Amino acid sequence: MRLLLLIALSLLAQVAFGQGAEGEPRELRIATTIAPPFVIEGEGGQLEGIDVELWGRVAERLGVRTRWEVMSVPEALDAVRAGEADAAMAALTISREREATLDFSHAYYNTGLGIAVLKGPSGGLGLITLAKGLLSPAFLQAVGALALVLLISGMLMWAFERRANAEQFKSSVVGLGDGFWWSAVTMTTVGYGDKAPVTIGGRLVALVWMFTSIIIIAAFTGSIASAITVGALDGKVSGPEDLADVRVAAPAGTSAAEYLIASGIRPVDVELIEDAFDLLEAGEVEAVVHDAPVLRSLAQQSADVRVLEATFAPQNYGIALQQGSELREQINRAILAETSGSDWKALLERYLGP
Repeated sequence: MRLLLLIALSLLAQVAFGQGAEGEPRELRIATTIAPPFVIEGEGGQLEGIDVELWGRVAERLGVRTRWEVMSVPEALDAVRAGEADAAMAALTISREREATLDFSHAYYNTGLGIAVLKGPSGGLGLITLAKGLLSPAFLQAVGALALVLLISGMLMWAFERRANAEQFKSSVVGLGDGFWWSAVTMTTVGYGDKAPVTIGGRLVALVWMFTSIIIIAAFTGSIASAITVGALDGKVSGPEDLADVRVAAPAGTSAAEYLIASGIRPVDVELIEDAFDLLEAGEVEAVVHDAPVLRSLAQQSADVRVLEATFAPQNYGIALQQGSELREQINRAILAETSGSDWKALLERYLGP
């Protein structure tokens, strides 16, 4: 009886430390999805990427072997729930909905959702794009600020000239228009010569205004160019607030699809993120929503797609496990050990850049 108890305890210890009954390393089935740069399918179907290398280090610490099984995100999560896979790892976002039926490891990477759109047309600005830029809030604000500065300069000139030079700058309130006119033609260096200061104060205002105008014109020109070109580049989508007005694609079952549905947006479902890019390049959708680093990695391979700078809806990546999994504590310790060192930063920079 005592011998049987010792054998049972030995077998439990072997399992806890990743050993099979015959002393062979235990093999874990890891479900994954191709999601560059976290999971990349190389030549001959060989997997590589951030997640693959991180799991390789974790598996080494656990003393286990790994069998990767590639499938879609919903299939990977279902496989873990059903016990057909020991874990799932593929840039998986930890969410409240997933935590209801799964356990997750500690987060090993933090990011957010991003938006991929087609690059702007290279053939120049069309009339519609030009009109959109000229009516944009940024352009209208620049025009308003310029008009205010012109009015202030004109008021100063009128205040000095309205008595000594009433012929050119009327002494009544109507003379403010004369001051505004003088300020505008001086700024644009048109200088018709129909109005010129005769007082010392007026000439000092004119001298300061001429030098100030050079700076103001340069800034105003930049504002115009920015307002027009930003409209040309962004097209219909410049942020998440525009997604409700366009056709959007996202891989089914991902955190991106969940975000869109929760926001009242019905996305075009695809199985793989590459399929979403194909729809975008074909003009069948106007935007693709997915994890920002994955979008940027794929956009580098396309001459027609770019990813907007801003991210939204923060995402934390973790390893999905069955609820109550015996592996969770060991995996958490291994993740903390790996991600706290300088090697982890070097790994991220190798795939994501500095």
